[in-house]
Amino acid sequence: MDVVLTRNATNDTHTMDVAWVIQSNLFFLSSFTISLMSSSGAKTSYNYSDVLSGTNFFTTIGGLIPGEKYTAHVKSLSGNVYSSDSAASSPARLSK
Repeated sequence: MDVVLTRNATNDTHTMDVAWVIQSNLFFLSSFTISLMSSSGAKTSYNYSDVLSGTNFFTTIGGLIPGEKYTAHVKSLSGNVYSSDSAASSPARLSK
């Protein structure tokens, strides 16, 4: 799974945009868990359940700390089984 983390286009100091691409849609996916880790060690998790079909997904996550640098990991849920975490995104820093 490829994950890209960017500052929100509105340059909001509390939100990040997360986009991810899965390699194939062979299994029924019920949701994704997105985990953001800040450079200070704070972790935020978000459940994304708007999964209809496709391989490209996007969401905005709020409530983050201005000025912090974050990386993102995504894992999928199929039935009752979670995938392993994706590789970490490249880090992105929020504006202060």
